[in-house]
Amino acid sequence: MIIFQRLAYCIFLICILHSCSSERKPQLAETNYWESLKDSFATKNLESFVVDSQLQSSYNNFHRAKNRLIDSVIGYGSPSYLYSWQKSDSGFNAFTTFVDDGELGKRIIYFIFDSKDRLRSATQVAYLGGEGGIRYETRSRFIEKNTLYKTIAATTQWDFSLADPWSHPLSKSKGDSIFYQLIVLKDGRVIENKLSEKKELNLE
Repeated sequence: MIIFQRLAYCIFLICILHSCSSERKPQLAETNYWESLKDSFATKNLESFVVDSQLQSSYNNFHRAKNRLIDSVIGYGSPSYLYSWQKSDSGFNAFTTFVDDGELGKRIIYFIFDSKDRLRSATQVAYLGGEGGIRYETRSRFIEKNTLYKTIAATTQWDFSLADPWSHPLSKSKGDSIFYQLIVLKDGRVIENKLSEKKELNLE
């Protein structure tokens, strides 16, 4: 009987100690794939996105973005680099990558993934390229927490109304511009609303 009582008491103590140990054990926060890489990005929390000369001269020093979902968006064969880690609402990871398309130009893509690493949206927020004497550029900037103002422009310094435009540069560049509002929704999707446009070249 005494042996049984001692055995029961020992079991009771073990249960109490186990319970206390479980209560004190810290709960480890689950870190997803993209969150684990946030310190690998070249910069953080940019307010505007533009492909300028400084970015073009430094992106080769950035970490490469090696991910099948990223590749499926930007196209296989174009190198992509981890550019900026962005503040985002709880449950989402937002960041940009810089994409080098060679002769086709350079791009910045704004990605949003959920906590399970599922792609919610991918939006081009900046671009720089040119063809046939026309410069194509896209710029974006935050005007509110979840709203961006985006400008797409095509400009030239040549008069294409002439038979030989290359011999007649314009005294002032002219171009077409389209202005958009980008809104990040609560589910991570991004919608694009056209605000206005300005036409001088009347490009299609």
